[in-house]
Amino acid sequence: MSYSRWSNSEWYTFWRDAECDTKEEEVLALWLSVDKTHEFDYKELTNFTSETIMEVYDVSQELADEAMEYIKCFLEDVDEEYSDE
Repeated sequence: MSYSRWSNSEWYTFWRDAECDTKEEEVLALWLSVDKTHEFDYKELTNFTSETIMEVYDVSQELADEAMEYIKCFLEDVDEEYSDE
């Protein structure tokens, strides 16, 4: 599932299709450009802040806040996917 694409954002973000046994292993691809293509698992992302994004990607507060919105959506979607556990 894609949360943003380069056609409408500086971010390309998507829930990476991976075979995971737990929600903590689910992965969000958070790409800023072709040379800044990082992936983070659910567990890592639960501790992320805008400051984390700013440090990892060297971006403005505005771009970091936008990325945090995509992270929030991903975490909510994963929680929903695993709600029966």
